[in-house]
Amino acid sequence: MDSASSPASQCSNPKLSKYSIEHELLFHGHQIVVPRDSALRREIIHSHHNSKLAGHPGRAKTLSL
Repeated sequence: MDSASSPASQCSNPKLSKYSIEHELLFHGHQIVVPRDSALRREIIHSHHNSKLAGHPGRAKTLSL
């Protein structure tokens, strides 16, 4: 579903006008909206922060340098 056919684009509420659904993800402008689920947020941060492609090797290893 593209932003032109998203439910938010069909709504007259201006607060919702910047929301869209693309590739099954909810966006606010150009940012992905992440639900207020602390376990999900921790998992997202962990999976991206601890990746070998991340900027540093993790908090403990960075502090030990």
